[in-house]
Amino acid sequence: MISYILRSIALFHLGKREGVKAYGLAWVPGFSGYLWGALADKADEEEGKPNRKFGTFMLILAILGVVGLILVSVIFISQIPTLGKVVQQMEDSVNSFNIGPNITSEADLENYINDMSQGSIGNIFGNVSKSAALMLSGSVLLLIVLAMVYAIIAAAKVAISWVCIYKVYDLCTPSSVMSGLILTALFPGLIASIVLFVKQHYRHDRREDAVM
Repeated sequence: MISYILRSIALFHLGKREGVKAYGLAWVPGFSGYLWGALADKADEEEGKPNRKFGTFMLILAILGVVGLILVSVIFISQIPTLGKVVQQMEDSVNSFNIGPNITSEADLENYINDMSQGSIGNIFGNVSKSAALMLSGSVLLLIVLAMVYAIIAAAKVAISWVCIYKVYDLCTPSSVMSGLILTALFPGLIASIVLFVKQHYRHDRREDAVM
């Protein structure tokens, strides 16, 4: 919680200072990456580099992440009634066996076991397995596809995030960029938030360097 508060305050302040649109997203979990990207765009703009739309990319990746989470939740919830039917089918199948009155001797018990092994139990649970397979196959396949897409999105987000972090640190304090990156990589939680919180109080203007 402390890490979240410090990081959000720093990104909010930096976004407001640099004139980033929608800097209030700094407080929205999952969407603070937009601030990193937008600030990186500001750094590129100040250096005279082409705008590579880091902010837009980070916002799109955040939206895709939310959409993926919603789809997974919908798929899981939609399967609950069907799963309940399968469980009920299994219970009914088990309850359909009334072995008490029919077994009066060891021979009866042996015959009963032989009957079950020859197909009674197998057929029942085979039908249940088929029902479960039909129910789950489509959903599992879709979940696997979503997981693969989500992994690609997460990898892209991590790669772009590190580029943005570098640019934001360089925008604030160019002389300590590497130390900030190392601390952020080693301690991505509270320490990284403290680093950003400290750096937000500084601002390096590259336009002055260009004049000099």
